[in-house]
Amino acid sequence: MNRIIGFIILMVGLVLIYITSITEESYGFFGGMLVGLTISYGAKVMITSSFSFKKR
Repeated sequence: MNRIIGFIILMVGLVLIYITSITEESYGFFGGMLVGLTISYGAKVMITSSFSFKKR
């Protein structure tokens, strides 16, 4: 279940990257920071869920 949530978060991060690449000037530094945090959080959720899945 957590892996699906992590995948959704990663997809949202990729969509945010696509949006910010189109409208760079409106987001700027804060948008880039937000996208980075979103992707790192999604990756962390996916990695931790895959580790817990392997342990079982």
